Amino acid sequence: MSSITIATLPRMSRDALSALLLSTSTPSKLAIVDVRDSGKPRRRPHLLLNLGSKLFTRVRLPELIRTLKDKEKVVFHCALSQQRGPSAALRYARERERVLGVEESQKQEVYVLEGGFVQWQEKYGKDTRLTEAKKKKAVPNLVTPAQGSSAQQEEQQGNQQVQQQEQRQHEHKQQQQQQVQLLMDKGVKKIATVFSHTSSTTLHDHVKNTEPVSGFLNEVRLYYNGNFFMTLTPAEQELVYADLLTKCHSLVRLHKQGYTMSSLAQGNQVNSKKATIARCHFLETPVLNLYGARRAVVIDCEMVQVRRWQREVAFLSAVDFLTGEVLINNYVQPSGKVTDWTTRISGITPAAMAEAVARGQALDGWQSARQELYKYIDSQTILIGHSLNSDLNVLGIYHSRVVDSVILASEAVFGYSSAFKRLYGLKTLSEVFLKLQIQSDNHPHVCLEDTLATRDVVLSFLRNPEGLEVWAGNAKAKYDAEQKQRETRRRQKKNEKAKIAAKQQQATAKQLSTSCGPQGNASLLLLSEESSDIEGYDQYDDSETLRWEDIAEACGWPHPDTGYDPWSD
Repeated sequence: MSSITIATLPRMSRDALSALLLSTSTPSKLAIVDVRDSGKPRRRPHLLLNLGSKLFTRVRLPELIRTLKDKEKVVFHCALSQQRGPSAALRYARERERVLGVEESQKQEVYVLEGGFVQWQEKYGKDTRLTEAKKKKAVPNLVTPAQGSSAQQEEQQGNQQVQQQEQRQHEHKQQQQQQVQLLMDKGVKKIATVFSHTSSTTLHDHVKNTEPVSGFLNEVRLYYNGNFFMTLTPAEQELVYADLLTKCHSLVRLHKQGYTMSSLAQGNQVNSKKATIARCHFLETPVLNLYGARRAVVIDCEMVQVRRWQREVAFLSAVDFLTGEVLINNYVQPSGKVTDWTTRISGITPAAMAEAVARGQALDGWQSARQELYKYIDSQTILIGHSLNSDLNVLGIYHSRVVDSVILASEAVFGYSSAFKRLYGLKTLSEVFLKLQIQSDNHPHVCLEDTLATRDVVLSFLRNPEGLEVWAGNAKAKYDAEQKQRETRRRQKKNEKAKIAAKQQQATAKQLSTSCGPQGNASLLLLSEESSDIEGYDQYDDSETLRWEDIAEACGWPHPDTGYDPWSD
């Protein structure tokens, strides 16, 4: 698995790039890749290669690796170098490492242009030695001074188009905000809203921060049950998925966290007294999905108790991790007799279940729920969840490509190879990383809300690893401090018990001495002497020991050695 991540990709400043472009020795060793939106959802962005010629050449990734094999430096950029540029650079670096090997790939430096073309244009947009206008857009390039006159005119036209596009986006955004406010005033529970990723997630703060962020979908946020949730642009989806692949947990870690694994049949048996689904009924996820599997899916289950300590799924929610599309959100009719609906936690009531069954909106048992989920996943799908092992156990599913938000948080705090001394709940993580209020004290869980919250928690871990690292450091320090306080209290309690026992012993001795008087003291002394004699009873004379043969002879039995029978006389 490649060790290259977004965080390890170096950034190149615009001044450093301009110096390289103006250098007489480096241009032949430098390549610039402009990553542009394909304009079509679910399509990867275009890679436009600039090798110093006037025209950009559109290339695919394998061709790009072959073309740039001998270059010393490759610089990727997009408009802001926040989404498409870093994503393409990451895919290029990892694929080059896979194709050419680690040693060969290290001979080339892959950069992301800091600030993207927007900041580049602010300083060098009018410098015809560095910037060329092509198709009404200026791009960093190697050009001769003769090319600069036409470039300025095209640059002005390009700037006008950019301003017009920004004006249209602003007007469209205002219209959407007005529509959203109207729907919210009418009490609509489930809508898509126009809010940037930097805006607050909670409903009551949504008006305070609504500044636009460039991108195709990243201005739209999902709204459900009073909370806002993230969406991703197509370029962001590629970036996130590439990073998500590196977060899948090892089989050893999954086994330690209680996942039921088919490859560890002997070492990880399900407790038959607690497992609702017998091991023989577990199934692997399909190798090939004829419906078209999603690349990453978030799931969450609400459960009810059917027998003592045995649970069964009663509600299933599944969401496409990358797009935010709701795939499943259904009641599941338990196959066994429910002994406890756990309504205070799950929110499932007998009346709600009966109504869903009557309307045909409930899945018939855990096997139907599993089959419904299999329509969207296969063995290559990354399943995401919070304590996902519990959900997979009640669905009877073997799956090893897993990202668990509990494991991600605990590994950040205690280390990747350490045992977890504490697990962090979804409510806590949502409050810390998303400023999101879920699972209120007086309200039960909402399955779809928990699913969306789990998705956003994992997204926040991927998109802000520095924030996760800072939180983990504080959480570890807090845990160590609590452990130290707990150990101090334990020692104090132990010392207090010892002092109390010593005082009680002294009081007992004093009470005996005062109640018995001198005669009592003599009896205590005699008792002490007798105790010392008893303690030294091992210093006995062997001749005084009573033997079995002596008893036998006294009773008339023949002596074992001589055969003499005293009763024969």
